[in-house]
Amino acid sequence: MKKQNSVHIKLLTVVLMFLTAFSLPVKAAHKGSITIVNKTYEGKLLENIDVQLYKIAYFTDDSRREIVMEDAFKDFELTIDKLVYSDALEDSASLCKSFIAENSIQPLDVKATDENGKAVFSDVSDGIYFVMQNQINSHEYTVTSVPFYIQVPFEDKDGNSNYQVTTYPKNEVLYHKEMDELSVVKIWKDNNNKDKMRPDYIEVGLYGNGQLKETVELSNLNNWSYTWTDLSKDVVWNVEEIKVPDNYLMTSERNGNQITITNEFHSDGDSYDIADTGDKMRIGFYFMLFAVSGVLLLIYVKCCRKRD
Repeated sequence: MKKQNSVHIKLLTVVLMFLTAFSLPVKAAHKGSITIVNKTYEGKLLENIDVQLYKIAYFTDDSRREIVMEDAFKDFELTIDKLVYSDALEDSASLCKSFIAENSIQPLDVKATDENGKAVFSDVSDGIYFVMQNQINSHEYTVTSVPFYIQVPFEDKDGNSNYQVTTYPKNEVLYHKEMDELSVVKIWKDNNNKDKMRPDYIEVGLYGNGQLKETVELSNLNNWSYTWTDLSKDVVWNVEEIKVPDNYLMTSERNGNQITITNEFHSDGDSYDIADTGDKMRIGFYFMLFAVSGVLLLIYVKCCRKRD
C-alpha cells in the first residue's frame, strides 16, 4: 500500500511540474515589417525600383547591445557603434556594398516599388538589415540610391520599440536636359554615277552656333546619311558639306530636323568660265580693230583735204 501511494505521489509531482511549465508566461516572437518609400526631393514617387534586402546580423539578447553576424557576413566588420554615428554609418554601408559584390551574396528578398513608390517586406525578424537599390533610368531623370542599414525593431526617442519600420532612402536625382537630334542625307544627281566622277565619300560638318563641332564622313557604308542625338536645344545646329566635289553643284534644304544635301553633276562645269573668257577677248579684239580703222580713216580724209 505504501509503495502504491509512493507511485501516486511521484505521478502527481510530474503532473504538477508539467502544468506549472505550461502556466509560465512565454514571450512571443515578434515579427515586423520594413517599408521602403522612394521619391524625389520634389515629392515625385519612384516606381519600379528594385529593392534588395539583406539580413546581416541578429541580436544576442533583448538589450540589443550586441550583435552576431550572419554566416554570409561573418568576415565583415560591423559594430553597434557604426550603426549610431552617421559618418561611420555611411562609410560602413559603402564597404558593405563592396563586400556583397566581392562575395556574390544573394539577398534575402527582392521587391520592386509600386505606383506609390513603396516596397514592403513582411514577417521580418529582429536584426540588422542592409538595403541596396538598383539605379533607375528614365527619359526624364536618372536616380542613384545610397545603400543603408535598417534595425528591426527601431527604438524611437522615447525608448519604444517599433516593429513596423518605414524609411525613405537618400536618392540622388539627375534631371536630363531637353535634347534634340539632327539628321543629314546626301543625294546624288549624276545619272547613277555614269561619268564615274562621284567620290567614294564626302565630309560634312556639324556646326553649333556657327562653330564647327564635329566632322563626319558620308559614304555607301552609312547609306550617305548620319544622325546626331543628344544635341542641346539651347544651341542652333546646322550641317554643311566641307568641300564640294569637282564638277558638282551643291544645294542644301532643311525640313524639320533633317538636312538634305544634293550634289548635281555638270560634265562641262569648267567650260563655262573658259567660254566667257574667250567671248570677252573677242569683243575686245573687235573693239580695238574698229578703233584702229577709225583712226586710219580719219588720217586718210585729212590727207585728201591737203591735196585739194
